[in-house]
This record gives sequence, C-alpha cells and structure tokens, in this order.
Amino acid sequence: MPLLPPTVVGPLSECSTSVRVQNQLVGSTVTLLVNGSHTVGGQLVGGGVATWPDQEFPLTPGVALHAGDQVAATQLLGGQVSAASAQPVAVQKEPAVIGSLHYGGHQYVCGQCLWIDGAVPGATVTVKQGATVLGSATAPDGIARVQLGAPIAAGEVLMAEQQACGNPGTPTPSPVPDGPPEQPPPPVVHGPLLACQTGVPVSGVFEGAQVTLHRTGVPNTTRGCFDLSALTFRVPPLVEGEQVSADQAFVNCEAPGGASATVVVGPADQIPAPAVVAALCAGGTSVRVTGLVVGALVTVLENGVVLGTAQAFEPSADLDVPALIGGGTVTARQELCGYTSPDSAPVVVDPQPAGLPAPVVVPPLFECASRVRVINVQPGALVLVHSAALGAPIGLQYVYAGQADIPVAPLLSAGDQIYAVQLACGRTSPRSALVTVQQLGAVEPPTVRTPLTECTRWVWVDGVVPGADVDVYVNGRWQGTATTTTPGVQVGVSGPLRMNDTVSARQRIRTTVTEFGPAATVAFGPVSVTTQHNDNRRTGANLLEVTLRPSNVGPKTFGKVFTRAVDGEIYGQPLYLCQVDVAGVGQRNVVYVATMHNSVYAFDADDPNASAPLWHARLGPSAPMPDPNIGPGGYADISVEVGVISTPVISVDRNLIYVVAFTKEGNTYHHTLHALDLRSGQESLGGPVRIAATVPGSGEGSVNGTITFTSHLQIQRAALTLVNDRLYVAFAAYGDREPYHGWVFGFDADNLQQTGVFITTPDTGLGGIWQAGQGLAADGNGDLYFMTGNGGFRPDGSNLSCCIVKLSPDLKLLDWFAPFNQAFLNGNADLDLGSAGPLLIPNTNLLLGGGKEAKFYLLDTGAMGHFQAGSDSQIVQSFWLTQDHTNNHIHGGPVYWDFQDGPLVYVWPENVPLRAYRFAGGVLQTAPAFTSTTPEPPPFIMPGGFLSVSANGSDPDSGLLWASHVLKDDANHAVVEGVFRVYLASDLTKELWNSKMNAARDDVGLFAKFVPPTVANGKVYLATFSGALNVYGLLE
Repeated sequence: MPLLPPTVVGPLSECSTSVRVQNQLVGSTVTLLVNGSHTVGGQLVGGGVATWPDQEFPLTPGVALHAGDQVAATQLLGGQVSAASAQPVAVQKEPAVIGSLHYGGHQYVCGQCLWIDGAVPGATVTVKQGATVLGSATAPDGIARVQLGAPIAAGEVLMAEQQACGNPGTPTPSPVPDGPPEQPPPPVVHGPLLACQTGVPVSGVFEGAQVTLHRTGVPNTTRGCFDLSALTFRVPPLVEGEQVSADQAFVNCEAPGGASATVVVGPADQIPAPAVVAALCAGGTSVRVTGLVVGALVTVLENGVVLGTAQAFEPSADLDVPALIGGGTVTARQELCGYTSPDSAPVVVDPQPAGLPAPVVVPPLFECASRVRVINVQPGALVLVHSAALGAPIGLQYVYAGQADIPVAPLLSAGDQIYAVQLACGRTSPRSALVTVQQLGAVEPPTVRTPLTECTRWVWVDGVVPGADVDVYVNGRWQGTATTTTPGVQVGVSGPLRMNDTVSARQRIRTTVTEFGPAATVAFGPVSVTTQHNDNRRTGANLLEVTLRPSNVGPKTFGKVFTRAVDGEIYGQPLYLCQVDVAGVGQRNVVYVATMHNSVYAFDADDPNASAPLWHARLGPSAPMPDPNIGPGGYADISVEVGVISTPVISVDRNLIYVVAFTKEGNTYHHTLHALDLRSGQESLGGPVRIAATVPGSGEGSVNGTITFTSHLQIQRAALTLVNDRLYVAFAAYGDREPYHGWVFGFDADNLQQTGVFITTPDTGLGGIWQAGQGLAADGNGDLYFMTGNGGFRPDGSNLSCCIVKLSPDLKLLDWFAPFNQAFLNGNADLDLGSAGPLLIPNTNLLLGGGKEAKFYLLDTGAMGHFQAGSDSQIVQSFWLTQDHTNNHIHGGPVYWDFQDGPLVYVWPENVPLRAYRFAGGVLQTAPAFTSTTPEPPPFIMPGGFLSVSANGSDPDSGLLWASHVLKDDANHAVVEGVFRVYLASDLTKELWNSKMNAARDDVGLFAKFVPPTVANGKVYLATFSGALNVYGLLE
C-alpha cells in the first residue's frame, strides 16, 4: 500500500540530538533526512524502526545539525517507501544565552511527573527540589516530559533548569506545590472502544497523579503518570467484550480516587468513518482528519485514488499528503484488524488562491513568553513563528481558525525580533511585520473580572502580562490555569462556580510569581434560559453575560464550535439550565432541544466532544406531512412532520421540563402534555395528559351550543408559559383552516390537572393565538397577555379576534384592546395582530405589541382601552414603523435592553432593516435610534429577524444584538437557507460578525423559522431545520 510521508515535529536546533516524528506505521523503518539526503558526511543521519506512530528517533552519533538545515523523514514498509515530509523543519542557531523554562501543568504535592516546555530544542531538563534531583528528560521539540524518581514534597518550590549545547540555562522556580485533592474524582475513559485498538483516551486527571487502567482478564499493570489532564494510554490491543475503566491517585499522599465508568470494548467491525476537515485548496500538502480510532491505519484518497496511509495515535491528525488538485474531492477511511470503515464525507478542494495574506503577530511581546498570538490566518495554513536571532522557526502549527496562540521553543528573548509566515495551497505568504520582544517590567497581581455568576466554568482575568500564566483559585484551591497572549484571559475552572465562592488569581512569568490579586465573590445567580425569550415579560435579554462582548465577537475570534445532531426540525427555542445532576453522569450544564419528530434531547452544553445526548425522550409518533386533515389544500407552512412545534418551559424547582407533543396514531390525532424529569427524561406527574375540552358556544364548529377542542384543527405554536404554579398552553390553526378558535388551557404544574380553559371566539370563529412562536407574557401578579389573529370580533369583548387580551391566572377575561381599524386588519388584507406577541416593558405597567401592519401599540396594562371607533387615542401610544403598511409584518416580538444611555427596543420586521427605538418619558421615540446597514434580501420575503440581546447589565461596552434571519429566500411556505448575525447593541450600524464571513466553519444551514437564538454562559445555541443544533462561541 502507498505510504503517506511521516511528519517531523519542530522546532529543532543545533542542540538537537534526536527528532520527533509522527504518523508513521508501527513496524516501518523511519529514515531522517537533512537537506534532502539521508547521509551527512558519509554517515546516516538517523532513524530507526517505529514502535509507535509518535516517536523520538536519535541522530546517528557524530551527526550534528547546523543552522538552516532542513530536516525531513521518510518511512519504509513492505517494500513501499514514502515521499519525504511535506514540510521540512528548519534548524535554529544555538542561542547566545540559555534562558528559563515554562511549567506546562500544575504542581501537586506527591505528584510524580511534570510537563515542562519552552526549552531549547534538544536540551536536557533537570528538576530539583532543594538539593534533591527528582528527575530529568530531553526536550526534542522544546517539551520535556519528566518522570520523577521521587514524589514532590510539601512546602518547597521546584527548580527546573535546562542544559543545551553543553551550556546551562536560568533556573526556573515553580510556585509552592499545592496539596493534592483529598479524594480525586474519577477520570473519564472515552469510548467507544473497539477490539484491536491500541490506545485508550483518558481525561479528567490531576497533573502528576498516577493513573491505573483496569481491563477485565488483564492484570492491572498498565499504569502511568499523567503530566497533563488528558492523554492517551498506549496499551496492548483491546479484546472485544472486555471492560475498561481507570482510576487516579496520589499514591504517596494516600489520596485515592474512585474508578471511572466502565466502557465495554466493541467489535472492530464497528469502526466509524472518520471526517476530513474542510479548508482544502489546490497545492495544499496537509489534510486534517478527525474521528480516528487510536492505532487504526488511516488512508487518504483524492477522487477515489489512494494517496497513502498513516497510523493514528490520537483522535485527530494532520497528515502530510502529495499536493492536492483543485476541484477534486478528498475522503478518508480507517482500518482496524482488517475491518475498514466507510469513507468519510467528501470535501471539495478549492482552487489555488492568487496569494496568501501576510499574517499578523499581535504585540506586545515580552521576554520569557511561551506563546505568540498570530491573526489573519488562512484556515488550514501551517503558521511558522520565526526568531530573527535564531534564524529559524521557534513555533509551527496547523491552524484551522483565523487566529491561534502558537507555542514557542525556546521562550522569547528580550531584543529578539519575531515575525510569522503562513504556508497553504502551495504558496507562502509575505512575512508579517517584525515585533520586537520587550524586557519585562514590574509584574503586578492581576484582577478577576466581575460580576461572577454561579454555574459558570470560566473566569476572566485582567491586568495580565502577555505571555504569562494565570492561575485561578476558588476558595483557596487551584481550579485552573491559562497561558495568555493578551492583557485579559479567560481561564477555565475545573468545577462550576457557586454562590459566595471567593475567586482570586495570580500570574507567573520568567522567575516571577506574583501575589494573588484582590478576591472577587460570586454574587449572581445562575444564568439559565428556562422559557422562550428568557423571561415571562419576553424581553429576550440575558443581562448576566460576561464572556461574550463586542471586543471578542468577530470573524477571527468567534464562530461555530460544535453541532449536535437531532432527528428533525427544531421549531422551539433551545433552553439552557446550569448544573443539572444528570442521571448516571453527574453535574452538567445542559441545553434542551425539542424536535418535530416528537423528540426531546438533553445535551452537554459545553463539551464539544460530548456529541451523544445525555438523554433522549420520544413522545409518540409525529404526523407526517402533507396530511389531508391538517391545514387547507396545498398547505406548505410545515413541510416534513408535525410533532413538538412550541418552545417547552422548565421548572427548576420541580426538576421538570414541560412539553406539548402532537401525535397521530392511525387516523387519531392528539395533543399531549408531558412533564419530563430534567435529569433523566423520564415521564413524571403521571403524564402524559391529553389536552381536551368542551366549552359553551355557538361559534364555528359548535354542536348544540357546545364547542369541542379538535386537535388536528389546532396548532400549538406559542411557547408554553409557566407562572407560579400554573402552566398555560395556547392554540391557533394550521393555515387558517376552519373551523377553529383561539384557546388557552391552564394546568396545575404539580399534577397536570386542568385548571381552566379560555376561548377567544365562542360565538364566531378563528381568533388564533400563535404569535410566531412567542409565548404568552405574564406580569408579577400572574396575569397573562397575548395577541390574537384574524376572526370574529364583537365590541363588547365577548369575541376577541385581532386584539390584545389580558386574562387572570384562572383564565378569566380582565381587559383587552382592539385597534380602531380592527375590521380592516381583519379583512382581506390579512393584517391581524396575531403574528407577534407582546413585550411587557420592565419596571413599568406598559405593554408593547405590533403585528402585520408594522404598527406599534403601547398600552397601559391597568387600562388597556378596549375599542374606540375612529382612532386609538385612548391608549398610551401608537405609530407605524415603516411607510409600507402591508409588507413589513412583525413576527415573534421585539426585545428590550436598558443600558446607561436609556432603554432600547429592537425589532426586525420583514423586508426592512433591523432597527432600535429609544424608550424615554414613558413612550417610544418614533424615529429609530439606530437602523442596521445590512443589505436586505430582495423583496418580498418573510418572516424578518428573530432576536435576542446579551449584555453585562447596562454596560454599553458589553451589549450584543443577536439575529437569526433568512439569507435570501422567502420562508413562508418553504424551507430555506439561514444566516446568523451579531450587531453592537448600542449601535446597530456596526455588524460585528455573521455566519457567512467564514461559511465553511460557521454556516447556519437551513433557517429555523420564528426561533430566536439562546445566549448563555459564553455560548449561543441556534436551532436549525437541518437536523442539527448549532453551538457558537469563542474560538480556541
């Protein structure tokens, strides 16, 4: 079989005596090359037989590397010889001064190993504690993984020193080691595992702990010290049916931990298809493949022709390949024990660009920094960070985003000049501008950014020297470290923050370890989105968002971070709950999603690798479309099936999520109300309960003075509403197919017993409550507010189509408003109010609503105004948003943010730009405060934009307006492509990001009609009609 070239891992220096090589096949002979030759001065450069796909190979004694040499490798197996490495690594000069080092992991008492980086490539690193030498290791690529002969003792710093080219470096102290956890939590063994697999990924490990891998039928001799929190155990081939688990312990401190969950090894014939990562172009010589099984043979194909084979040692790999051809397609497959996976989905090779942009090295740079931030990167490029003093790259990495923090070795040296180039598509970019490395001045304690919110798993720290390590401690115990290249850094913490936790931070660089900065206290409750548009006032605002800000949401820093596959279209807004105690899993932040296939999913909201649902509940058979009993002839508003079509609602106190499903069994249709346990998805409260009612009335569909609720004629589109102990469910119709009415049902949230029913048109017809998915609004008294569609109206308030309605908690009519031109709106123009739902303006008794006429109505909820012929002068305010009163429908509803310049109301009607109106003096200013400049798709298309706003309170520098919109086609009767946009909430003329700026990474797919995005704890959850939930966030 053809072999792919192995990859030489850099950087390398004149001090190197060995070379790390990756992706070669076990059993192959690896030959090192210098400047294209396998010999130097008549001697072989070096190499050997591969025993693992990631291995260090020695140079032949007497062979030395020289500055500027280009080092590559080949592999030989079964008579096949690969080409040389696609990207040789240039050799650095010997440094004039051997400097300090960087501790890559945390140090615990009783720890037995360390990760130390930033060394001169080829240096030997020795670690001491006091006069005791604990261990030493070489650093072939600047990384030394030191196994300690004695455990770390308490109370005294470690001292690491390198020796390179025979010269000693600057001794580098660690902080005083922390005591180990009293009982380390169990690690995580990542499945699935397959027979013949030769590596087991394990995570959740405390650095320095000893990890034991347990296999049934195999003695527990597979042990190792983890110098990072996640590594892959190299093991003899796994056997089908055996059970694998792991535990961790600080043995010398008698700190044992529990065992992980057991993973059963499956058959090798279940080997999955890998995935080829997009961003391929003609002339490119690298392909990133993910979804790999450790130990599998990985074959890359172009247009169905095998390019070559490598071997996996991690779940993903950057593989050297021959230069790709534009217009072709690249696939990959993997083989284990003679079983071959299906081919991956093909990725098209883009044409070769005319050139590459110069990357940008972000200043300032300081001496002893271990990372350099590079932006303006072509996705898929190999980024090389060069030292002018050393004459070669000190850092190199394939980057599939617009920017990256590139590790460097050795650490930066004062006075050196740093630049970057990028290689992609067979081209080399111009150099970036030179950035001079500055000397360190005084290093001060950093500051934890507030407010801090319960349940978050990260902390922002400011006042940091770019290049420093930032340690975060919670209640006096270490919880996380990050290495930063900017003055502010987000540090992940190992557990969720809790109310009244005390959080502090310090920074470390060179030989300096600062004191802790001022402590901050977790003072805000958890950010959870338990109902549509965030709260019962339907403001659409998350005002506790401290992670996502205008300064970090842009095409280089923000994008799609993962997706979650579901079994149908998502019509309801995703809901988010912090720290759910998931059955059999433990505490997780969870995002809940319901589909039209009558499924409800609970997903890990944070972990990109946790693709499987935490639980998945099926609520009965959906109704396939088209269906002759659903909607009028030719009905196309819903295309595939009808199932869960509204946004559910969560009761945190009850640990329940309430969902309404529509089912068809035979020729029988039902709406059923479910109460699912948030932790397991199990039915609760004796559910499900069928929704049914009969009420007195002589209107459409009545029989002998009685109207019966008929499920197949009533759509449950409006989001569910939970107020105090009552649950409310509202109904409209499928495409105005008669007979139907607007219905509101009330249920006891503790037992699902029906508590009341209200019908909008008992003596006429229609009057549906659909609101384009917006939920009924509710005030502090539990009174309900909603808007109705076209239908029957009587000025005495007995029939309330095209009205804004107020009900008591027991569903008694309290008040209402009908526009003076109600008859016109209700007529052939079809301009009813019911296309949107009301917003209750915070800290007032005012209600704002508007429908298809693109006219806002501002009402006093204590005196809504009823009906007045000739004008609406009896209400607080009314005005048109546009000059076109027929084609600028409002759908869903406006959203609201009160920031320091005064409250704003945002709305995006169809066929016109997004706009914001200022609320002042108890009314709205009728001229928009801001209007977006985003080009609109060709008119006339529906349904406008669906909005959410996020901010850190009223801070104007934190506000973001999030909008889901169609890209260019009408979504009224079709499923079309969508686009996701983000604006500066304090100035809508500034669009910060959209999903088409980097479509290969961020594309939405099919637009989810009427569904706003959900913003929570640094991520944004966007529904689609593509069978997927998209998750957006900050890029690594």
